[in-house]
Amino acid sequence: MSAFDELNDSLITALRNLNKVRNKCAHERNKVIGIADVELIGRPLGKAFTQIRKDCHDDVHICLKRTLDALAGG
Repeated sequence: MSAFDELNDSLITALRNLNKVRNKCAHERNKVIGIADVELIGRPLGKAFTQIRKDCHDDVHICLKRTLDALAGG
């Protein structure tokens, strides 16, 4: 039982993966967020992320922004 059952499992997984990427950024000098990092965060969002990837192509910045927006409920 995570997050007092207020968040669904896919959202919790996406947030945990976001934290993993955040940790990499904090501990690796000159870490650059790549599309693989964005996919790690977004994959648990399922169809919503599939549409984000389709719309963004390989633009990492736009894909990351839209993925974070989706995580925030926007």
